[in-house]
Amino acid sequence: MVIRKLLTTLTAVTLTLSAAASVDEPNDVIVMGMIHSGHRSAGPYDIAHLKDIIRRVKPDVVLTEIPPDRLQTATQQFHETGKITESRVRVFPEYTDALFPLTKELEFQIVACAAWTTEMNDSRRATMAQLKTTHAKQYREMELAQRNVSTQVESTLGSYRDPRVIHTDAYDAFVKVGMEPYDRYFNEAIGAGGWSNINAAHYAHIAYALDRLKGQGKRVLITFGSWHKYYIKEQLRQRDDVRLVSLTKFLPEESTAAGTGKSKDAQTLLTEFADSWDEANWEKNFRGVLYMRKTGAGQWQQRMTTLRSLVLLGDDAVPALTDALNSPHSPTRVLAAQALSYLGPQASIDRLLSTAKNDTTAAARLYAVDAIGTSGKAPSVDWKALAGTERNRDVRKHISYAMQREDNAISEQVIDALKQWDPATINSAKVGSPAPDFQLKTIDGEPISLSDYRGKQPVVLVFIYGDT
Repeated sequence: MVIRKLLTTLTAVTLTLSAAASVDEPNDVIVMGMIHSGHRSAGPYDIAHLKDIIRRVKPDVVLTEIPPDRLQTATQQFHETGKITESRVRVFPEYTDALFPLTKELEFQIVACAAWTTEMNDSRRATMAQLKTTHAKQYREMELAQRNVSTQVESTLGSYRDPRVIHTDAYDAFVKVGMEPYDRYFNEAIGAGGWSNINAAHYAHIAYALDRLKGQGKRVLITFGSWHKYYIKEQLRQRDDVRLVSLTKFLPEESTAAGTGKSKDAQTLLTEFADSWDEANWEKNFRGVLYMRKTGAGQWQQRMTTLRSLVLLGDDAVPALTDALNSPHSPTRVLAAQALSYLGPQASIDRLLSTAKNDTTAAARLYAVDAIGTSGKAPSVDWKALAGTERNRDVRKHISYAMQREDNAISEQVIDALKQWDPATINSAKVGSPAPDFQLKTIDGEPISLSDYRGKQPVVLVFIYGDT
């Protein structure tokens, strides 16, 4: 309903460029996550660096988080006085101090694409104030999840004010997870200003602008708050008339802020894992293979956090993981194959098949089989021939699982489950202490919490075996 109403007002979007020209070439689209007032703080994403990055991009068109009904006034004020006092635009230093001033030296058009309205903002504020009382438990969960975004970013990626961190798939994944409770509990109650609703409304403006530019071979820069970025990119990936280009291509070689953290790449994560892994803790008498951990061994915790960090890197991790399949260090090969079982659609089937056939470690073969199965390309493999040469019972079982998947790639829900896992909870369960609360979904999709049964009846948790 919200989107249908919005589409009737899209003619208000300020876009003077003509409809698709005869060039018939995809537009390059770069999504740039803004940190609003954070741009005023010294560091690698301050106003000076922000302007330098935009200069490197050299956009033809900039689609901005400015409401269409505010752009004309802001533009007129800037041309007449050099300052912007329009109430909505002036709160964004990326526009008042960077983008508008850059129009004097660069030739690009500013297009307003924000769906925000004063009425929407007022309604959202009033509704949230009410929900804080009427839905206190859900409200607290929402606040905790949102606060946890910056904590997770800082602890695993680096400074949340560093553009090299902000413009990673891992950052987007943390934000998506952090906003999930807010979206799930309150989107419909808030209405037009709800998280899914406002994201869809923003993107409807963006899509309208891109439709007008279709086939013109332009370089389009999209500047929205960094937490909206993941949604915009998800939608852009569904278009076949644009080339989505990472902003990292236009960033300086290194971050210049003192004390600013830097995101770890896949090779660094794999190297740290290999250096810390104690081979003596491998269980040597489990079914004749060397891939299970001894009971009580603590290094599985680092292995699990490393696995998650690799998956959070997304496509960027695939080349290093593929190379690691040939590592002389067998635990690294196992970890790389397991990570690729989450990233299989981007991995090389030939390299995975070579591991599945030839690796001397059963766990590496097993996870390579899983990765082929989750890639969506399982029908291209002669599974019967592979099963005929495989002696390990567990690997043969996973070959049968992969065959059954056919061309069904891994579900985004499975990947999100790993991304949403909070490493801070890794030691939260203590023998002799009350079990920490957690929430799962029933077979019918209904949420259920351990606390629902506290003091009522015993709860038995059953897990399949695993080496993590």
